[in-house]
Amino acid sequence: MPLSLHLPSGWATCSLRFTGTALPTGAAITFQVNHQPSGGAPVDTGNAILTAWNAHIDSTIAADVTLADIHVKYGPIEDGPFAVVAANSVGSDTAGADSPNVALLVRKNTTMGGRKGMGRMYVPGLGQTRVTNAGVVQASDLTVRETAWDNFHNALSTAGIPMALAHSAGTYVNKAGETVTLPEINPSTVTGLTVQGTAATQRRRLRR
Repeated sequence: MPLSLHLPSGWATCSLRFTGTALPTGAAITFQVNHQPSGGAPVDTGNAILTAWNAHIDSTIAADVTLADIHVKYGPIEDGPFAVVAANSVGSDTAGADSPNVALLVRKNTTMGGRKGMGRMYVPGLGQTRVTNAGVVQASDLTVRETAWDNFHNALSTAGIPMALAHSAGTYVNKAGETVTLPEINPSTVTGLTVQGTAATQRRRLRR
């Protein structure tokens, strides 16, 4: 079985898709949630994410970047329900966005050790003046963004859809030519989010 995301019933994968003049090829960030506490449908989960985004993150996104919509897919991957929630949330940070390939890097932390227990989000819309010429996020702006993402993380939990990190399962061949099998592991709860002090890049956001 080739590698694929293991998303059992009770969990959802959520893709936030962005457009805008600062993103000529678009952009997206993805995370998972446990929707069992809320018991809602995919559209309810999407609307709860949008509410948390507008309350805590939108003010840190440059005005030339727009959260266009939110895709929510419930597990199992094969036949779980899904929904698309229109957002059209224009960023309200007055600083013009940096180059499309420059992003704010947000790390997802869990209690699982090693690289398997960490995830990352490359968040578009980082204002150009928020980053130094050396690619370092200004100290005051870093504090603002850390607080914003902490509040976003907490808001999802309050809404009954705590953030999670899903893991891949299946078989692949490594560089040494060995066959490696990864077992199915349920998603891990994200215990916190850490905004990185150095900006990150995503080449495909600048060119196809």
